[in-house]
Amino acid sequence: MNSIEKHVQHMTALLDDVLTYEKSESNKIKLDFSKIELHDFLNKIIEGLNYYESKSNCSIQTDFSHIPLIMISDERLLRSILTNLLTNAIKFSPDRERVFLTVKGSGHQLIIIVRDEGIGIDEDEIEKVFEPFLRGRSAASIQGTGLGLSIVKKSVQLLNGTIHVKSTLGEGTTFTVAIPNEQG
Repeated sequence: MNSIEKHVQHMTALLDDVLTYEKSESNKIKLDFSKIELHDFLNKIIEGLNYYESKSNCSIQTDFSHIPLIMISDERLLRSILTNLLTNAIKFSPDRERVFLTVKGSGHQLIIIVRDEGIGIDEDEIEKVFEPFLRGRSAASIQGTGLGLSIVKKSVQLLNGTIHVKSTLGEGTTFTVAIPNEQG
């Protein structure tokens, strides 16, 4: 894929984020539940993020060792959650070689953990990271819209899940998402 195609894909993703946020604010998102073959789905997301990885020289280290074969969920929302969390982890880990994605099944839930060793988030800003268009002080010099995490939170809520964040300034951030395996 050439550079122009990659930039078009990136711009399309940004527009999708804005539209997703707008639809979620006006309660117009229709959920479309289907069977998702998790291993294939996750690998395609990682493949799709090669553009971001190549720009930053940061790779995604994965652990999918304990995932269910199939889950029933909204594929578009699940993709948005993973893509936004992973691109943020890469973007906010300048000069780092890797970020970490762990996905596992636990009871009737899928647990997604995205961890980086990047710039981290100020303790007094952690509660605000999910607010739209809000960018933390440590992120001021890094390009972005400030919509990604608000979209992640809305998507997680629409899937009846939970999201938690732990971060230490200068050491990194971990997002943990729990979503029911079967919905609809």
